[in-house]
Amino acid sequence: MTIEELNKKDNFKEAKQYFEKNERIVEYNKKKYKIEEILKEYDPLQHKVTDRRFRPDKILSEDGEQFVNAINYDEAEMAARNGVQTSTDYSLALVNRLPLPVQQRIVLVAATFLVGERINIESNSEGTGKELERLIRKVWDDNKLDYESKNIAELMMSETHCAELWYDYIDADYWKGTILKASTKKIGVMILAESKGDKLYPIFDEYQDLVAFGRGYKVNVDHKEVEHFDYYTKDVIIKGVVEGNEWKTTEQKNPYGAIPVVYYSQDRPEWANVQPLIERKETRFSDFADTNDYFADPALVAEGEVENLPSKGEVGKQFQVRNGGKINYLTWDSAPESTKMEFEMLDQEIFANTHTPDISFGTMKTLLGNLSGIALKLLFMDAQIKASKKQEYFGKCIQRRLNLIKKIVMSLSPMEFVNVVLELKPIFKSFMPVNEVEYNSMLINAFNAGMISRKTMIEMSTLVRNAEEELKEVLSDLEAKEKNIKQNNVNLT
Repeated sequence: MTIEELNKKDNFKEAKQYFEKNERIVEYNKKKYKIEEILKEYDPLQHKVTDRRFRPDKILSEDGEQFVNAINYDEAEMAARNGVQTSTDYSLALVNRLPLPVQQRIVLVAATFLVGERINIESNSEGTGKELERLIRKVWDDNKLDYESKNIAELMMSETHCAELWYDYIDADYWKGTILKASTKKIGVMILAESKGDKLYPIFDEYQDLVAFGRGYKVNVDHKEVEHFDYYTKDVIIKGVVEGNEWKTTEQKNPYGAIPVVYYSQDRPEWANVQPLIERKETRFSDFADTNDYFADPALVAEGEVENLPSKGEVGKQFQVRNGGKINYLTWDSAPESTKMEFEMLDQEIFANTHTPDISFGTMKTLLGNLSGIALKLLFMDAQIKASKKQEYFGKCIQRRLNLIKKIVMSLSPMEFVNVVLELKPIFKSFMPVNEVEYNSMLINAFNAGMISRKTMIEMSTLVRNAEEELKEVLSDLEAKEKNIKQNNVNLT
């Protein structure tokens, strides 16, 4: 679809219907899913194993009393039964339904390795470009994007798509002390996802460029839900709301010159390849619990004649048996080995096929000790390979975020940034448990040997949060130290 095709729609309602024709449908395991169905797989309380239709309670029948059926009397049948029929009472045995949050674990680990500890920003800024970069970093920090990035990654991996919606609002004091002090607009961001009540409708052209973005949502007004639908192009922002039975719209020029949306997506949820294995594990786990309910408590088996059975609460119980009688407890000594093996194989295949390291306490306690850096890298190599692959796409989205923030900041005072050239690039700082003493010693040795610069050493250190500010402090300390040395030498002479 092109912008021209969208503009040909006669009215807002037609444009809205066009967006809604592009409702997201995801296909895996030979099925087509809407996002709300995927969310059921992500929420353990909505898993298939909790559904009574899939896992019904067991019906136990008990023979009842004999009676003559005087109402539904059938002579032939009653003759065959000698005129007597037996009632049957039914009772239910509740089965276990034990969902496991495996999908959430897969997503949490994958998102953590993808985003890493944080996303650094590299630039080539000089002069006014340096000031523009400082403003962009301010927007980044004030909107807590280091934290939101991981949240976005989790939403993308679990729901298959989500978006950032950027906007501005009035805050007269926000830019005080900067070259934008005359501006009264503060820049904010909203995370959109279907789990948050948003319906997302991205429209791409034949080159896979985002040319329009629609958002459907509802707002609670006076205890009533009011339907809204907004859509964005690089030229206009159109917002619609239902009033009565009609759509009322407002249209404004897009002040940013770009669609104020960063759209994230992936083909399938993170666990798609192992969904059948997860369902199998939940079923077998619930079956195993049912079996334990039947056999975990010992049963008393008596042979021959037993006299004076003790009462339930009696202490020091004694049994008397006659004529070769025996008393034993019937117990289930151990679970079948095949069941134990199946659980282990399911775990192994689930983790292996989603490139998820098993970092549970039970596994990691066997690795306690001062592991070397190379050992830790090898241990988490599979997850890092997966994260590196995903960064090829996710990094492009973060790059678009940086470009969009730059456009929005520049739109607040275009004359301040005429002919400013600024290139920003996201750098992912990987999430990897390290031996900090060993790692930082390696950086120091590399710096002393002239292999890396002081800036690189500080940026890569695990002790530093803001490398740029830290470098300024280090250089300031070195300068002060040199002055003191010079002053001491002067005093000595």
